[in-house]
Amino acid sequence: MASHGEVKRLSRAVFAAQPTVEEQRPLRWSHVPVTFDATDHPDRLAGVGILPLVVSPIINNVVVSKMLVDGSAGLNLISATLMEKLQITEEQLKPTGPFQGVNPGTTQPHGKIMLPVTFGTRESYRTENVTFDVADIPLPYNGLIGRPALAKFMAVTHHAYNTLKMPSTWGVLTVKANAKDAVRCVELVFKGAAAAVPDSAAGDDGPGSSDPAPPAKKARVAPGPVPGECSSHAGQVPKNTRLQEERLMTKRVPLGSDANRSVTIGASLPDK
Repeated sequence: MASHGEVKRLSRAVFAAQPTVEEQRPLRWSHVPVTFDATDHPDRLAGVGILPLVVSPIINNVVVSKMLVDGSAGLNLISATLMEKLQITEEQLKPTGPFQGVNPGTTQPHGKIMLPVTFGTRESYRTENVTFDVADIPLPYNGLIGRPALAKFMAVTHHAYNTLKMPSTWGVLTVKANAKDAVRCVELVFKGAAAAVPDSAAGDDGPGSSDPAPPAKKARVAPGPVPGECSSHAGQVPKNTRLQEERLMTKRVPLGSDANRSVTIGASLPDK
């Protein structure tokens, strides 16, 4: 990943009124035309425009599968889990700055290292030293081959043919994508995406249902007592209150001399 100082120097060079002689020199291999034709056509159309361009270059003398060719990436990247297989130690890594766009938010790599990368066969090949950032990446790939490496190889990609081509001493090298590795990577991507979706998001009818969930029913709340009432049932007088009112409107008087016998009469009537 370019440092802040390198970005400033790049900005001055790009916006300079007159480029230097050094900056106008022809790029290496720029005289070699790279073309695609019907001979590059895949043997089947399944996956055209869907499968990623996944290749297996030799990195640090080790064949590394599932390397994604991504021309939109501004860096070359290998996963931290690949370090041991490539016999890279932490002491060999150099400091580098953070990057964005691979993990959520900003990622601070473990460091960066320059490694030899080879494409082709024993009879026809091309090797360049490529600087990689080493980081933990949540991807099904072992790493990314981005713009810096593609520019160094003067490589050209064709995503309909899923093919990478580059000039070499033996002519133009053709590197076909590994279709089986690409399918496995796509499967892992979809599994990871499905696992990230909560089960409740699928609804009661299961995944793929287009029927919206029914609106939640509002709970019916009984009306509260009307102000001034002492009961939770409006319009009714409590039983205790009625008994008290009846006692105030009547009175009991004895019958004759027998105190055990009495009668209830109105409170305003005389006892006899």
